[in-house]
Amino acid sequence: MNIRTKALAVHLLTATGAVFAMLAMLAAVNGKWDMMFVWLVIAFFVDGVDGPLARKYDVKSNAPMFDGVLLDLIIDYLTYVFIPAYALFASGLLAGWTGWFAIIIITFASAMYFADTRMKTKDNSFQGFPGRWNMVLIVIFSTTPNPRVFLGFVSLLSVLIYSPLKFVHPLMLLCLKRLLHGRIHHPLLLPYF
Repeated sequence: MNIRTKALAVHLLTATGAVFAMLAMLAAVNGKWDMMFVWLVIAFFVDGVDGPLARKYDVKSNAPMFDGVLLDLIIDYLTYVFIPAYALFASGLLAGWTGWFAIIIITFASAMYFADTRMKTKDNSFQGFPGRWNMVLIVIFSTTPNPRVFLGFVSLLSVLIYSPLKFVHPLMLLCLKRLLHGRIHHPLLLPYF
């Protein structure tokens, strides 16, 4: 396979995230929360590997007909924000006005964050809370906290979206731990460290 074909294949890999997002949404609409999480985790894995592959095969130069950054952001918004917000609301974990408030603040604040050109730093970290509501949702579903506590937590994270704090992609934290312990020697991951 030549470099252009490999670069195009990276775009196609990224686009599979849209399929996994649709499968997660269908599961959520049917109240099959376990399957929703399965599809979201698969989409999360794809999101963790497509970026390093895109850099390795220089998709901007070798497959410029598709905007990989835009494609990634669209899929990330669906899998990290939109579907988790829907699941939070549809599950009834936050009933009444608290549910409405949560989905409005989550989707609005995250939409502005995803459009912010400063969201990614030069070292591939995120500036502010990166809108990873899918991970927050896992915690909420597994602990079912008091609705007022959770609403406060949602509000806090929505403010932290615009904070100067840096967040590293969770898959990169795992890879860093393994790299530091000498268990990873893969050139795809080295640009992160």
